[in-house]
Amino acid sequence: MAGGPGFLRPETELTVRLCFVHFDGSDALLESERIGRGTPFPEDFVRTHCTNVHDGIQVRLD
Repeated sequence: MAGGPGFLRPETELTVRLCFVHFDGSDALLESERIGRGTPFPEDFVRTHCTNVHDGIQVRLD
């Protein structure tokens, strides 16, 4: 339950933010493990392995 000044809300206000994301992270997790910790993710990682999230952001930006 995030809120407060970090989300431009007063500290005295009880704020609840809900985020519903259509995302199955198993493919992204497997690929991230294959890539390894010491290697940066490729530019297209989110587009390739988190397609619904990527496409939703693009719709919002367009």
